[in-house]
Amino acid sequence: MERRGRRSFEGLISGKTVEDIINQSQNKWLKKRKEEIVRVVGGALSQVDMFILGQCVSMVKCLDRMIGGLDDMIRGLVNEDELKLLVTVPGVDERAAAVILAEIGDVERFKSGKSLVSWAGLAPSVHESAGKNRTGGITKKGSKWLKAYPGSGGSRCKED
Repeated sequence: MERRGRRSFEGLISGKTVEDIINQSQNKWLKKRKEEIVRVVGGALSQVDMFILGQCVSMVKCLDRMIGGLDDMIRGLVNEDELKLLVTVPGVDERAAAVILAEIGDVERFKSGKSLVSWAGLAPSVHESAGKNRTGGITKKGSKWLKAYPGSGGSRCKED
């Protein structure tokens, strides 16, 4: 959760009205829709709503700390040079690079880039019959984790 969103939730938990939070916000989108948001939310939250929201914010903070710890552990397990190289690929951030490295393991076990792509399930399917070739989408074989990340070929990413 972003810091600004967390601040808004913490404001609601402390008893501020939705209108107060929107007035203090720098977010143009919120300010533009202020009347609609206040009408839907009803201005202020009940004690029960504030308690539940507080529990949710606490849980998100706890999960953020846990994810940070896992990211640090993973970062310590991967080769830093390989990680830096993968991050240069558009659409691949540190977490995606770490997953790619973890899934592939020792890259030396692959004879070529083609064999790696095939192993990962990122190569298009090929159907041959009676001298005709037909290619399809990527196969269902391979790592679901590799296919899930932008820049891996398994999902689309927006080009700059």
